[in-house]
Amino acid sequence: MNSKRFILMVMLAILMSSSVASAIVMAKHGCLIDFHAFNLTEDKKKSYYFDKAYNPVWEVSIYVSLVFNGTEPLARAAMSFIANESGSKEEFRFHIYGNKNFNIQYLTFTGEALTVVSGVWNDSTTEGLPEFRIVMEQTYTTIYGLNATSGKVDCVLCSKFPASYPIGRVIAWGPDTGWTKGTFCDAGYVTVEIDTNIASGLITTILDVVVPLVVLSVTLGVIVKILDKLGKVGQH
Repeated sequence: MNSKRFILMVMLAILMSSSVASAIVMAKHGCLIDFHAFNLTEDKKKSYYFDKAYNPVWEVSIYVSLVFNGTEPLARAAMSFIANESGSKEEFRFHIYGNKNFNIQYLTFTGEALTVVSGVWNDSTTEGLPEFRIVMEQTYTTIYGLNATSGKVDCVLCSKFPASYPIGRVIAWGPDTGWTKGTFCDAGYVTVEIDTNIASGLITTILDVVVPLVVLSVTLGVIVKILDKLGKVGQH
């Protein structure tokens, strides 16, 4: 085998393996919501943007590490996972209370609020284990909660709810508009992590990496041919 072609093949193999590996590692993105956001009233709520908008299929994990105001029975963290579509009011809205109650609402495209599920949430004591997980497929959404018995996020809170939409941010607040009595959270944060390491998303990501490398390989091949011709000319 021509030594120059062998070097070209080695270079391409290194570039492709490292680039694809990087694409897989970078499949997860997220944002950290400081406790101060949950002391804002709804009319002053704050948006936290992901690195881009994600189309279904996507998965969001919610890690709650908050110190709620123990003297305020209404203390809560409110979060909206809203559709990244112009004119749409579609969203899943989480209310996570300091007294361990929670409720999840779904707002339709026109903004009609429907309660999906309510109950008691379990606090995770294991690093890397979220309290809630939203899995949005192409035509429906399933929401999971931490199971205190199994120690896994396998408690189905809502199964195959007929809603699916792209997402680009999460919105955070605490009290309702007009609240003046005091704070809801004293310390901590909530981490929201979005994961697209699913077959369709991963294939798209790999294609985004491989196609430019194919173009690069063609370019390098042309360069090698030019060098071969120049080498032959120099030998005469």
